[in-house]
Amino acid sequence: MKVPSLFLALLLAGCVTTAHEARWEASVCFEAKGAIERIRCGRPDASDPDLQAVSVDQAGEVALMHFHGGVPSSEVIYRNGVELTGLAIGDLDPEQPGVEIYVSGWAHNDQGQETGGAVYQIVLGEPTRVRQLFAAPVYIHSLEILPGARLLVSTYQGEIHELTPGAGLAPWTDRILHAEGPLADPEAPKIKDVGLLAEPGGAPRHRALVAMKAGRLLYIDLDRPEEARLVHEESGGLSRITPDADGGAYVTGYAGRLMHWTSTEGEWKYDVLDQEGVDSGLRGAVIGRFPAGEGVAQLVVFGFHKLCRALVPRLGVLDPVTLYVDLDRGHTIEAADLVPGNDADELLVGGYSKRVTLLVARSVSAGSRSP
Repeated sequence: MKVPSLFLALLLAGCVTTAHEARWEASVCFEAKGAIERIRCGRPDASDPDLQAVSVDQAGEVALMHFHGGVPSSEVIYRNGVELTGLAIGDLDPEQPGVEIYVSGWAHNDQGQETGGAVYQIVLGEPTRVRQLFAAPVYIHSLEILPGARLLVSTYQGEIHELTPGAGLAPWTDRILHAEGPLADPEAPKIKDVGLLAEPGGAPRHRALVAMKAGRLLYIDLDRPEEARLVHEESGGLSRITPDADGGAYVTGYAGRLMHWTSTEGEWKYDVLDQEGVDSGLRGAVIGRFPAGEGVAQLVVFGFHKLCRALVPRLGVLDPVTLYVDLDRGHTIEAADLVPGNDADELLVGGYSKRVTLLVARSVSAGSRSP
């Protein structure tokens, strides 16, 4: 077949990189038995001064990952036996030294059957200690750390709970902040994610956006939860919320939209920043510094379409640049500075490939050719 000369020139040009370009290298941090549901970074292991990562998955395993010298290693620290999705890392419990890990999902009976939702506290040590803090009749998909050493818990029943540590091993105090009313669609009450919004001057966060599976977006002030209100509804469903630094948030939808929500005098509005395919099943956006091509992106998205894509500013719009294609549907993405010296944030992605993958930007010298 004869190749048009213009097409051939473009093809050859696409294989040559410049001094300003970066190639993203992938390495597997952890191989799980089930799809990876959530990844988050923190310092739960006090023996390691560097930032670490934790994952939860559909097989119920909780994995801890270290990155000594940029080289990942992992270990399973807890096996629940049934699916976990919610994950938060923070120092909430005054009775426990250091930072704790909080996970949520299903509870199970002695036969391994799912018996409702549960929240567990994991304290690393010799031995690692695990205890159940909270139970619900339905799945618990989302956890967030609240100022004042509290844990925000959201359920598939449309409830938002505030848990506060008790003295010693006493039960944690449970306060219901919000409960959805009766809805005809059984999928409608399912809360997928909660994003705590930044406050001016770094004041304690008390406002949140709540994403629901059937496409409803709620706004709630946790100091006045009775005033919670619906601010948006769309077909296809909503998946993740990533707060920005200015009191707004990025919201992803199953149908491929990335929306940037902002509020002026209490009125919420949004701009669509990216439209992936309608079957892309976006599962989150992260903020950071991500070299891509000859530019630098501040946002990266990931989803069921397997594509990890940087949104590079170009000619007044955000141009999606694919950094990595996973083996199967993507479900979670996290950004953090895990590798020193490369002037970029790293990415951790996971999903139905059943693995956590670390993506690191490496400089490519002028004139080098991609393999």
